[in-house]
Amino acid sequence: MFVFPGTGHLYLKKYIPGLLLALCAATATYVIVSNAVEMALEVVEQIQNGSVPLDVGTITELASQQSSAADGSTNIAVIVLFLCWITGILDSYRVGYMLEKVDGVVNENET
Repeated sequence: MFVFPGTGHLYLKKYIPGLLLALCAATATYVIVSNAVEMALEVVEQIQNGSVPLDVGTITELASQQSSAADGSTNIAVIVLFLCWITGILDSYRVGYMLEKVDGVVNENET
C-alpha cells in the first residue's frame, strides 16, 4: 500500500480510484523527474562549454541555485504527489476497513 499511490485500491479491487490515484501520482513524478533531468543537463552543458570549472563546490552551488530558481511546477508536483500518497493510504485503509466490516457481518449471518 505504501509502494505507490493507487496500489492499495487496486489490491482491494477498487480499480477506478486506484487508477486515478496512480495516474495523478505518475504525472507528478514525471514532472519532478523531467525538471531534475533538465536542470542536470543545463549544468552539464555549462561544464562542457567551460563556463563552469570542474569543481565539486562550484557545481554544487550552481545546482542549488538552479533548483531554487526553478519554476513552481516542481513544487506543485511534489505537493500533488504527497497528497496522492496520503489520500491513497488513508482511503485504502478506509475501504479495507469497510470491506472487512462487511465480511464480518456476512460471516456472522452465515453461522
